[in-house]
Amino acid sequence: MKTRTSPWRAAGLAAALFGLCAAGCESLPDSLIWKNPDPDQTRASRDHAKPSEITPRGLEGGMATPISAEEARRTALSRPKVVSVEEPGKTKTEKKYFDVVEERQQTEAAPVIDEAARPVKIVTFDNNSVQKDYPMTFNVAWGRLMEALLELPLSTVDRSSGLIVTDWIRDESAGGSGLTGLNPFAGSAQVIRYKYTIRALDRGGMTQVKVVPHAQIISGQQWTPARPSLTVTERMFTRIERELAVPLPSERY
Repeated sequence: MKTRTSPWRAAGLAAALFGLCAAGCESLPDSLIWKNPDPDQTRASRDHAKPSEITPRGLEGGMATPISAEEARRTALSRPKVVSVEEPGKTKTEKKYFDVVEERQQTEAAPVIDEAARPVKIVTFDNNSVQKDYPMTFNVAWGRLMEALLELPLSTVDRSSGLIVTDWIRDESAGGSGLTGLNPFAGSAQVIRYKYTIRALDRGGMTQVKVVPHAQIISGQQWTPARPSLTVTERMFTRIERELAVPLPSERY
């Protein structure tokens, strides 16, 4: 047999509940009170789930697409301009020298940009390394790749395996010793150094270039591994693709 609650009793229960809420709901159980999540706890759980990433100040900013119309007229990073080309045994009456100068001037006015320097496939890995495939032969890509790295300290260069490893580079950011970097998660200045492992593979008419970043920070008196941000990798590809886009003088003369 079912028991029916009278309308007067239901109204009394509703009034009592309203009175408790009007008093501030202090007497309600915690399980019935909704609370905003603690932002500090939420941030801490997020940071714990994903390791902090570092970005040296000297590598912050830069171009998202290195090969753009605005950049087409810029000189390659480490490549000197051709001043003259001489062929021993030939006289000046053949005007070889002047032909070269005129061609150089025309190139500066409308530079040759190799469209093969645009990647056709890009793969990003969870350690913030990036792999790109270029429709360019290995011999051409390797020569231009070495031009992009001429000014960097290199510890390993092996053409047969396509392996290039740079030495450690200290963050050359603003002022003084140039050793200050920035950890955007910690919000404090740190001493950072970074390096790259670069591998170029011949894929039969295609060249696959993979850039793996490495970073360390000072902890106490020792260097300890740190997780470099994707910006570190992108800045190296910016450097590489600017050189890949411009034919070497040896390819033209």
